[in-house]
Amino acid sequence: MTLSRNGRHAESVIFSRLDLGLPADEDGKGQDRLRAQLLTGAAAIILVRLSQAHPELRPSLCGAQQWRSVTLQVIASSASLIDSPDQRIPMLGGAVHEDPKNMLARLEYLWALQGSASFGSPLYRQIAETTDTLLEDLTGESLRALRIRGYYRSTAQWLNMHAQGGYTDRSLLQRARRSVEKLEEACTPIADQYTLVTHLADRARPLAATFSETIEALRTREPPATAPKPTEFLSPRLSYENACLDCALLQISRDNVSPALPYADHAVQHLRVGLPTSRDTELAAKDPCLALLRGESGFQSLVGAPPAEFLKVQTFAGAAFAGVARKLEAAGLSSPEEIILRASGPKRRAELAEYLSVSPLLVDRILQIAFLSRVHPDLADPRMLNMLLKIGIDSPARLREVVRTGAESLMQQLRELAAAEGASALQGIERPDGWLAAATR
Repeated sequence: MTLSRNGRHAESVIFSRLDLGLPADEDGKGQDRLRAQLLTGAAAIILVRLSQAHPELRPSLCGAQQWRSVTLQVIASSASLIDSPDQRIPMLGGAVHEDPKNMLARLEYLWALQGSASFGSPLYRQIAETTDTLLEDLTGESLRALRIRGYYRSTAQWLNMHAQGGYTDRSLLQRARRSVEKLEEACTPIADQYTLVTHLADRARPLAATFSETIEALRTREPPATAPKPTEFLSPRLSYENACLDCALLQISRDNVSPALPYADHAVQHLRVGLPTSRDTELAAKDPCLALLRGESGFQSLVGAPPAEFLKVQTFAGAAFAGVARKLEAAGLSSPEEIILRASGPKRRAELAEYLSVSPLLVDRILQIAFLSRVHPDLADPRMLNMLLKIGIDSPARLREVVRTGAESLMQQLRELAAAEGASALQGIERPDGWLAAATR
């Protein structure tokens, strides 16, 4: 790659895909993608080199000064350029390693890492706190687009954690409120100016307003005077957020023992236009803000029925748990997410224990097993859970302790159990690296 300016040599760079840490092309397929990756590197070289002479280009680089970092970040963020989704986190990590000043790469890396963690895990919250700190350093009009994107995600993260915990931790709601205030500030219109950034602000402003309504309703435990009707024309994303608002109002009405209102029906109607892609549907199925809809037939028709496999773990077959699985399923609590939502906080655990006619200690055990199944998708399989329970691992804390002190011994025990039960082909047995890593986060 050679750059010249006014006929004079400016810079020459020689690089290959292997130099960038990209995997070798072993089967000779995907030549167009491989060529596009090299062209992305060439474009990054040109852009970074020009930004040294033209300061007006620097804002678009979000602090990046190294072309390798820009190349890796762009490839990792593009479904058409990346070789495999599994490479996204390592590639973004490489982009940050090449240039820690590349703020976009730093945020993308943290968000990708957070996407592999469960909503209630320490890692999920740690990254939410870290990204909030990074966003505080993004000042000036040139970084406004990144602030809008960052504070939108930050608000959603804190609301997710608040919902995951059963809407009981007011400090999480306060963090969401601070983030949405920053989002609204970033979306403030600028007179006589219309750019791509102001277009983004125009799109994000209604989302910020919906977030604010949700947060205020949860703070005051009172529904807003008016709420968007499902028949109003909305964008898919705004429809999705309004479904989350409806679920928050449904939770408030249940807590206040208020007359039943059609919040669940409205939420489902919003989601009918709020899930345009399969990715949106996957997110909705596990979104804690929509957990109250999982027993609704309309919601199930959109995202699929929640699996009742969790109730097949051996714990529910014990004498102490006689009839518990049947009662949980009758109450619509057949998935770990639903149990976590309904058993979060001492009051709710006591109410669930009374309904199940068991000791609160047994409810605590069920709750910990539910959390254990959320550590990693591989552990959601009841066969994996049963094997862990057989060797005395019945909570995320116990799993973390065992993995840190003896992962090899743990896997040896699990492989022996799997062989005896004909379960050696399970993903969690054949390729345990994912859940072993998740266990220690």
